[in-house]
Formats: sequence, C-alpha cells, structure tokens
Amino acid sequence: MRIALLWGQLPGIFKRAGTAPRPSETVASRLLELNARLHIVGNAKIRFLPSRATAEMDAHEAPPDVRGPVIKWIKLQEEPRLLATGTYAVAVAGWEDLKSLVSLAKVNPYSRFIVEVEPEAPPEVSFTIFEALRHNPQLVFRDPAFHALRGQYAPARDLVVVGSAVYEADWRAVALNLRAPSLYGAPELGYVASGWFTPETDPYLWWARRVATFTVVELPPPVARGTLPPLPMRPPESLPLPRSQAGRGEVSRPSQLSRPLQARAKLAEKGESASEGGGEADEQESGEEVDVEELEAEGEL
Repeated sequence: MRIALLWGQLPGIFKRAGTAPRPSETVASRLLELNARLHIVGNAKIRFLPSRATAEMDAHEAPPDVRGPVIKWIKLQEEPRLLATGTYAVAVAGWEDLKSLVSLAKVNPYSRFIVEVEPEAPPEVSFTIFEALRHNPQLVFRDPAFHALRGQYAPARDLVVVGSAVYEADWRAVALNLRAPSLYGAPELGYVASGWFTPETDPYLWWARRVATFTVVELPPPVARGTLPPLPMRPPESLPLPRSQAGRGEVSRPSQLSRPLQARAKLAEKGESASEGGGEADEQESGEEVDVEELEAEGEL
C-alpha cells in the first residue's frame, strides 16, 4: 500500500487548494519507520528523500540535487520545448493543451508525462483526449475512470495524510480540497469513482451511458482517522561485512581471536610467532557504514 503525504504549497493543478498543513510529529516519525511506499506531494524544501519514497512538486521548486525520483509539474505552452530527462505532470484543459502536449512528447522522447485532465472539462473532451493519447507509451493517466475505460479498473487504495488526518482514498481527490472527497459509483458496473470528476463530468460514466443502463449512487466519504493503521515496520538494518571480506564477497568466519584459550595455548606451544596471529586480527578491523536517508524541511510552510 502507498502512503501519500500532502505537505506545504501543493503543486500544479492542486495549487487551487492552497497549503497543506505540516504533518504532526507523531505521524512524521511513524512514516519514516514504516516499510511502505511514501509519496510526498508539495513544494516542501526537500533535499533527501527517505528510502522507497517519491516526491511531486512544481518544476521550478524541485532542488537540482535532490536524491530520489521526483515528478515535476510544468505548464503547457509556457515551458521550453527541450526538457531534461525525467517524469513530468501536466494539466490538460482542452484542444490547445492537447496539441502542445503531443508536440512536447515528440521533442522529448526520453521523458515521461503524467496527464491530468481538468476536473471541470466536459466528459466528451476528457474521453477524446484519452482516446487520442492512450496508445502513447510516454503518457500516463492516473484517474480510475481512464483505467475503467481500458477495462482495468481497480479502486484507489492510498492512505492519504493531511496534517494529523488520515484518509483511505485517492490522494489526488483529497488534494483538490484537502479533505475527504465526495464519492459516487455505479453498482451495476462495479465502478467506484475517485472523487476527481463529478458524476456529470466523469468520462467513464459518459461512455457507459451510451452502451448500458445503470444508476449512479452517492457513497459516504472516507472517514478521517487520527492515526495510521497497523502497517509492516521497516526491518532493522543488518550489520555490514568487514571491509576486507565484503569486497571479495566472502562469508565472515570466526577468527582465531574468538577461539578458546586452550587453542591459543597449543599454538603457542608450536612456536608460532605473535606477528602471525596479529595478521589475522587486522583482517577483523572494520568501520560501520550505515546509509541514512534524510528528509529535511526548511522554513515555515
């Protein structure tokens, strides 16, 4: 399961929602202990991402030296045509944006683009944009409505953290309003929407009405929790091999230093020099090297 942490000024299309509160101390410390994927959304001043973490922020806010995968939000028709290799997120509102995106993808064949259609766009526009771009391997659609159009629908199962509140929902829908989204679905189709679109602008429901008869029902919004549910904890770090053996890929074996004193006495009786015994002792010297991933935030958010 993935955990989405909304923090600071939200990027791209989510900017309309404003600023997400700083996570509480309890939630923040627990997040770093969990053995789960963490997706940080917001223009928080991040320099180092924790292991198994990704970030999503505006392109001009992303530090150039940040370690870890970062999704950068850009504005179509305002960015330079040549982009650095990476993953970018774009909001498409209509035909002009569609043409700009296709041109941008052709000029940057080694970049990947995540497409978010404006939630207010008419459903026929959303459907046409999806149909025009669905076979392009550079372009990705995240909303469950587009996955349902492919016949690959699966409900969103993100854990979304906003300050001290935790929701089990689609984090994108939560980010639009920084609260639990209004949900709806079509029981006859086995479809539950993410809350990103409304029933009137949902492209999947618009298409399904042309081929089937069904009813749309309103579902209760996700319940806010005060804490994260029980999740697997990060396993403890194992101690590294001694430098002299780790480089050769050998398994660490007990040295003569750990043998019983009787064995030492027998070696002494055989007349072995102290220098020979000391050579093996030197092989056991090693320093512990532990990689620590840090998440550093600066300034008030």
